Amino acid sequence: MTRALRVRINLKDDVKTIERKLSQGIAEQFNNKLRLSVDKIKRDLKALVRDLLKVSPEIQSLRNGELRGAFGIPKEIDPTLEIIEAIVASVDVEFKLVRGGRGGFSGGLAIEIQPKDLSNLLNLPNAKVVTEKGTALPWLKWLLTLGDKIIITEFEVEYKDGSGRSGLASMSEGGTFRVNPSFSGTEENNFITRAFKGSENRISRIIRRHMG
Repeated sequence: MTRALRVRINLKDDVKTIERKLSQGIAEQFNNKLRLSVDKIKRDLKALVRDLLKVSPEIQSLRNGELRGAFGIPKEIDPTLEIIEAIVASVDVEFKLVRGGRGGFSGGLAIEIQPKDLSNLLNLPNAKVVTEKGTALPWLKWLLTLGDKIIITEFEVEYKDGSGRSGLASMSEGGTFRVNPSFSGTEENNFITRAFKGSENRISRIIRRHMG
């Protein structure tokens, strides 16, 4: 009958010191992973943002649908390309040093998409259209911020192929004009925020894939 091997370990540090060293070791591993992964995560998030925006109903309608006609966007202009790329360019992933403590861990990644003030979009060259009378119409601001408010009184949009600057519709006297509630937005709830709704799992998968 073999005799059992007995091992005795003497811990020279107290429990609090051991916990602190373990937390520091885990935090260091996280930090090393994050430093190596942040650029790849940012790259893939930009690609995801671009894909989500391309299929949004508002972007599709601005290309060749109701919104293009309603806003009188000239048929030779596609404003969606610069809108999408401006939003993609706003994607930022910031590495925040992970620190371990008695309450757990803090730090990690901070992801930002699209400034709340919308300045990167509202200043785009094609964010406005100019009427035949020289009046500038800030259609993108209307779409993103005015919700269902009436914008123009005594005029309404008449949809007809081949009419107006867009080749889809023109304004006629009578009625009122507002953004179709199916597409309208506010600063807190617009086609950009809606495009990302439900995409949390896809974002998490990107992060997990690069963190190994």
